[in-house]
Amino acid sequence: MLSEPLRSAALRRSGDRGLAAAGRLKIMAAKKKGSGIGTLITGVGFVFAVILVLHIISVLFKIPAENGFIDSVHQAAEPLALFFPGLVQTGNSQLQVLVDYGLAAGFWVLVTSLLARAFG
Repeated sequence: MLSEPLRSAALRRSGDRGLAAAGRLKIMAAKKKGSGIGTLITGVGFVFAVILVLHIISVLFKIPAENGFIDSVHQAAEPLALFFPGLVQTGNSQLQVLVDYGLAAGFWVLVTSLLARAFG
């Protein structure tokens, strides 16, 4: 049986680069382990972004706020939008919601991914 370095070299020489690359990817995946705190931070950012996107969808498709779930989404989205509502002025109210809450969703994804990378 060939050792791992000799096997990889033989695979490369034989022209089967796909198997050699797959072996390297397995090794890289095994070395990269996510920490629990980084995963948690990323998950929180994802949930914040989903709430903001649900708010955008409900406003764009004019889903009535009498629905309890939609009302909860609207109430949760307001504080998550931070300073973004009104930051960029548009002439259209639907475009305004899309820009305001879309920027906030992107902000949360970016910030939490940076924090996860720093703490993870």
